[in-house]
Amino acid sequence: MTKNSIFTVIIIAMFAVTSCDSGPQTKKAPGLYDWCGNVKYKSPYDSQTTEKNLKNQMIGLAADWYQNAQFYHIWVKAFADSDGDGCGDLKGITQKLTYIKDTVGCDAIWLSPIFDCDSKSIQPQDNMHGYDIVNYYDVNPCFGTMDDVEELLREAHKVGIKVIFDFVPNHTSSKNQWFIDSSKRMNKKENWYLWNKEQLPWNPMGSKYTWHKSKIRSQDAQPFYYGAFWSGMPDLNFRNYEVREEMKNVIRFWLNKGFDGIRVDAVRYLIETQNAVKDTKETHQYFAEMREVVDKYSEFGYPKFMVCEAWIENNRAEMDEYFGTDKAPEFHMVFDFDAGKSIYNALNSGTTSAFIDELKISSGKVYGSFLNNHDNYQKRPASEFSDVQRQQLSAAALLLRPQIPFIYFGNEYGQKNHAVSGDMQYRYAPDWAEIEKQAKDDNSLLAYHKMLISVRNQYPALKTGDFSVVQSVSENNSIAAYMLEKEGERLLCIFNFSDKNYTTVTLNADNLPTENALCKKIMGSDGASASLNNGKVTLSELPAYEVQLYAITL
Repeated sequence: MTKNSIFTVIIIAMFAVTSCDSGPQTKKAPGLYDWCGNVKYKSPYDSQTTEKNLKNQMIGLAADWYQNAQFYHIWVKAFADSDGDGCGDLKGITQKLTYIKDTVGCDAIWLSPIFDCDSKSIQPQDNMHGYDIVNYYDVNPCFGTMDDVEELLREAHKVGIKVIFDFVPNHTSSKNQWFIDSSKRMNKKENWYLWNKEQLPWNPMGSKYTWHKSKIRSQDAQPFYYGAFWSGMPDLNFRNYEVREEMKNVIRFWLNKGFDGIRVDAVRYLIETQNAVKDTKETHQYFAEMREVVDKYSEFGYPKFMVCEAWIENNRAEMDEYFGTDKAPEFHMVFDFDAGKSIYNALNSGTTSAFIDELKISSGKVYGSFLNNHDNYQKRPASEFSDVQRQQLSAAALLLRPQIPFIYFGNEYGQKNHAVSGDMQYRYAPDWAEIEKQAKDDNSLLAYHKMLISVRNQYPALKTGDFSVVQSVSENNSIAAYMLEKEGERLLCIFNFSDKNYTTVTLNADNLPTENALCKKIMGSDGASASLNNGKVTLSELPAYEVQLYAITL
């Protein structure tokens, strides 16, 4: 028995007692909190993890490959249009693989949802977000075909790029056939969603309106269904064994085709209880089951990984629960929603306390970090900071840290928010003419991103080094400094988050060597240098909004 199978055994036992499809012995329909479903259920698209089912797999990946990756986050509709219809597509991404790998420097891609969805439109101003999924086993026709998906995976793997897909388990579109059947109590789907006789005061994200009346079931004993996000995206019922198995099968279906991992959306809201409507024990148990599905691929030599969106800020303990435990691991990586805000805070305030505190508490865990993304989290760097210096420093603060960076498409050349409100301001096409111009300029923001990633690849301590704070003796608290150490490699990172030029800065900390050492400059202005004597580092020059990086050798 595998390490997580205990949860499956317990849950199947529950189903055996309360199964809604268990035959004549069933006395009544299951209630809202009852476990149900046929434990022998198999998906019509049954996809097992067997050697013969595996296609387009990337060969030679290390088990922890994701810890050494730099991800490029693509909003598919906006990124690259191959056929001139005004809508980004999969072929467009395939055509830009050289740009992603060679010009930006990233070696992994996260795709926004590519499944067939309800609110389809190729018009740039329309928000085809893709999280309202109509069919998990089909491709959004605006983006292309299944053949286009497989071509993208083959070509990406040829050049060493890994690809992960956006997986949305919490809810579907109300146009999904599963929900239509559930509404009509057809095809044994009546309990695939959450139905109730009355509206309940569930508000996991603060909305008053999470229970919605079905027109089809308006005269039914259970006319209300739960949709935490809105009426057009009803929540699936993960107390139903069939739903649990179907969603595992979705993962296998796409990983079998060659995807290298999954980003899981809205993980906090999967299973509600009488006492809580988010972050429940039952939710965590399901993700432990999901982890088993993903880990199975390592047995064939194709390690996959899971990263989750648990949008939690300023509560590290709560966020860290999604790593699971040693006995029941859940996600390999968790998105860090504090990182980007701490970087912006330092650049806007000129103080480093929040930046350093965030680095302290994130040290030693596998976090994915980002400056902004497809949601209304915070502005693109070029819209937050009018000057290129601070845009560069924000990129350095993201990339020169032991976390896994996710660069949102367009940030690498300075794309700004579009002049609209809400999430759509982050979901418009990049300016490819400007990108081509910057690609020819060694001093451009685009070139700076590539340089940072090159440095990151050259020094392993920047990816997975042990972190420790180096305090500044400067009167100004705008300077942040820290050490990263890995297998004898010592790196000293120094950030000046202020608009002040310093001629001399002294750094002093217990973790600096007491003997004299050589400080080899890796990054920094031409006139800058550093010396280490008696446990103190003296910088000869630290200009405004600059990062300096030194390798320390005894």
